[in-house]
Amino acid sequence: MGVFTWVKDHYQWVMRAGGGMVIATGLLMGTGIWSYFISQMQSWTAGCNIGI
Repeated sequence: MGVFTWVKDHYQWVMRAGGGMVIATGLLMGTGIWSYFISQMQSWTAGCNIGI
């Protein structure tokens, strides 16, 4: 429960960090860099299989 207490105590900074990540993702998507990163990650994981 210590982590949840920390998040409650620092809620404003957690929300700012989350908002910053959303803005950064939007900028990456708008410039096309996001597509490059996704295609690179797909090529790295092409041979991986998840056993269900």
